[in-house]
Amino acid sequence: MVKKIFILLLFPYLLMALPGDVIFSDDFERSSLGSDWSVTDTTMSNIGTYTSNSGSYSLYVRHNSVSTKSRAINLSVDGAKVEMWIRRGSDSFSEDTDNGEDLLIEYLNDAGIWKEITTYLGSGTKGEIYNLIYQLPSDALYNNFQLRMSLTNGSGSDYDYWHMDDVTITETGYVAPPAPLMIGQCDEFEGDLSNWTRSSTSRVDISTATANSPTHSLSIHGGNVDATSIVIDTSTNFKELTLWIRRGSDSFSEDPDANEDLLIEYLDSSNSWVILETFLGSGTKGEVYNRTYTMPSAAKHSNFQIRIRMTNGSGDNYDFWHVDDVCLTPEKYLTILKNSCVISDPINTSINPKRIPGATIRYAIEVTNITEENADNVLVSDTLADDFDKSSIVNLQIQNNQCNCLGVSSNSNNGANGTTDGEHPITLDFGTVLGSSSSDPVKKCGYFEVKLK
Repeated sequence: MVKKIFILLLFPYLLMALPGDVIFSDDFERSSLGSDWSVTDTTMSNIGTYTSNSGSYSLYVRHNSVSTKSRAINLSVDGAKVEMWIRRGSDSFSEDTDNGEDLLIEYLNDAGIWKEITTYLGSGTKGEIYNLIYQLPSDALYNNFQLRMSLTNGSGSDYDYWHMDDVTITETGYVAPPAPLMIGQCDEFEGDLSNWTRSSTSRVDISTATANSPTHSLSIHGGNVDATSIVIDTSTNFKELTLWIRRGSDSFSEDPDANEDLLIEYLDSSNSWVILETFLGSGTKGEVYNRTYTMPSAAKHSNFQIRIRMTNGSGDNYDFWHVDDVCLTPEKYLTILKNSCVISDPINTSINPKRIPGATIRYAIEVTNITEENADNVLVSDTLADDFDKSSIVNLQIQNNQCNCLGVSSNSNNGANGTTDGEHPITLDFGTVLGSSSSDPVKKCGYFEVKLK
């Protein structure tokens, strides 16, 4: 007799997120935040029953500068979106916010930099409700994504509430379209080609064959085809056009031949196309070019465009050129952000101080250099209203990195060209603010303290 033996083979299988799958969600229906969230101060951010979207509970931030951030979330997917219910406080259920007491929503990108999603102003309608839906860009799609909600400023204990509920991150299967191309922005070709019009959709597209950052680039191939940018206003503060170019190679796409050249052009103020450079098809296969073009005055006008054009080719799937990181660099450009916090008052001292007569207010003025060039001899002046005792101005100081109004210690180290204690108007001498990449700009913060009358 023949015995039949059946063997059951068990194979492991991989569970994968698919479009529509919920990767992370929180409705805050509990009494404490737990391990999904961490806060800078649990007295100023937690879960409460003041108002909610679903159930009875929601997350709040209040009182003064405070941040709540999520645990690390694996977003190694093709695309994802963040959704959140947000409500500005109101005296009818918590307490409303004022000018400068804003809610900042951010995410941590794959370079470890907090990037702004949006800011809700404290000066809006009391109790107003927002429903945030934000398609995440490519730099958010990695295994240590985090979300952060911050109150930028406040008036002290039991004031200035923002409420959040039903935080959800869902896979979408696609990446957010790129921001409109403008001065100070780059197109990394990680989303779609909404910044460009194409003479051929089959021969001008986005490819992963090669790239400079992160994984995709513009691919142009096969013949006399081009990609033309949207219209860009470069009439002010335009310095350079930079881009990365690579000639194709059989090892990752296909190399061009003689006369299958690539031209980089711009539309000048006379509405004529001007060639910045021609890259020959007959060059070394796979050769990389990093180009920076200082733009002439004719390129600085309200109808500027870029054109990336191939002169000839042998048909589909032949003769590739790859372009990435098209950036419009501004001249030296600084942004300035002013904030304040209450550090003490005559009644409560430094324990939950309030903005009352005699209170000491610390002002924080943040200067950011968003270009690669150093900004020298940076002086910022500020004038106070009459409800301050201007003779009480003290502790003028400059510190590196972003402002931390409540976290900094009192000090006096203002630059030599700045004002000293009791002088008004105030001048803060930031010295040189170094240039850096636009994705990680250099920040300095100037502080001073003053008493309310």
